[in-house]
Amino acid sequence: MNRSVKPFARMLAVGLLALGLQAQDLPTPIFLKADPQMVYPSSPGWLDANGRVVVYLQGENLSPDDDLGHPSGPDGGYQHLFIRGVSPHGDQATAWMPCVAANGCLTYGGAARSVIVLAADPSRFLSEPGSHLQVKLWVSLGADAADDPSRATNRHSGWSAIKTIDVAPPGAVKVVSAPPVETPTLSRLAPANLLLMDPSQSYRIRLYGQHLCGDGNTVVFNGDTANAVPAEDHCKGVDDDGSFLQGGEALFHVTIPEKYRRTSPGQLTVTIVNPQGRSQSRIITFSAMTAKAAVRPWVGAAVNPGVAVRAAGPSSAMTAPQQISLPPAITRLAPAGIRLGEPPAAWRIRIYGARLGKGPVRVAFNGDMAGAVPAEDTPGGVDDGGAPLANGEQVVHVVLPERYRLRTPGSVRVRLLAGQAQTEDAVLAFTPAPVLSLVDPKLRTVPGAQPKPPQIIHH
Repeated sequence: MNRSVKPFARMLAVGLLALGLQAQDLPTPIFLKADPQMVYPSSPGWLDANGRVVVYLQGENLSPDDDLGHPSGPDGGYQHLFIRGVSPHGDQATAWMPCVAANGCLTYGGAARSVIVLAADPSRFLSEPGSHLQVKLWVSLGADAADDPSRATNRHSGWSAIKTIDVAPPGAVKVVSAPPVETPTLSRLAPANLLLMDPSQSYRIRLYGQHLCGDGNTVVFNGDTANAVPAEDHCKGVDDDGSFLQGGEALFHVTIPEKYRRTSPGQLTVTIVNPQGRSQSRIITFSAMTAKAAVRPWVGAAVNPGVAVRAAGPSSAMTAPQQISLPPAITRLAPAGIRLGEPPAAWRIRIYGARLGKGPVRVAFNGDMAGAVPAEDTPGGVDDGGAPLANGEQVVHVVLPERYRLRTPGSVRVRLLAGQAQTEDAVLAFTPAPVLSLVDPKLRTVPGAQPKPPQIIHH
């Protein structure tokens, strides 16, 4: 190649590279929506605290796609937003001008790809009935002072399509829709099942639902609106066990009055009423406590397996099993007793029980229900060593509080509280420490006996 050609080729390459940096290769901005699309002058809220009309321009590719957090508007030279006013009949228009304060236009916040918050001065735009405000935009990847993408010195997009915001015609009134009525929703009750003739039964229930947090919640039982029962407390978003409720749910408490507590199996309807409206009803079921009848054996089978003797009369019939609903119970403690002076590890005890449920339980000592402490875990069916517990037995752990750690022989009563139910007491015994003998057993002698003299062995 001729040497004189090489400098020319090099200059051509540099020029092409510069041309490439100025190429229109950024995606075109797209305006999809203006909120509001129609401006109603002098209507309540049409101006913000700065005395400007605020319009949210929503769309795509409204700022450079480089995640650098540019300022909105032309100050950083990345968003090039232009505006103009158009007469009511569309026959006159101002010149396109940059959206800057001197031209009666500002943008709030930082540059975002999907929204531009436009604030227009009503003395310049959007105050004449029937008039319009038009906007268009192009963006550049670097700061650029050009007023048109054709003169950009950086990578850039083309112009967006023009978006028009309208002013209501003369005499038009803004229709203000009433806010939606958020009627209460009763999603669930706890407990939803109550036992008849159960002395430990509590009639204080939890009502869960949405839109319960206004004042004036009342509860109607069996449709008796004349005797609605007021809520005992304000609604809250935290459950009684301290867990947070999800999905906007909240709860409050109410105690079922004596007149609605059934003495026979059946149902009770529960409805929430507040100033916003009336919820749908939910059901509380009252069930009888029943025991599972024993199955009567076939008489004679145990007497002589070889000779079957049938018992006469109805005693030979098999009694049908019935469902049972028994309260929780403690089956055993481990350790069952603690020796005085044992190391701190002995204070962590395992409480085994039946029918403890799946929820959190609390442990009361010596009948102190108000001072009950939460168990460390929820009831589980696997023992500490990993072996499954048999016959539906479950286990929870708790550390014996300091005030119940006896220093003299005695006992502490232990009770589990599972929801509204509770167990009978189990006893944790404190026994004396064993007495240690300081005498070597090999040197002990029988009282009154003479020690044997040493033997002399003759050779």
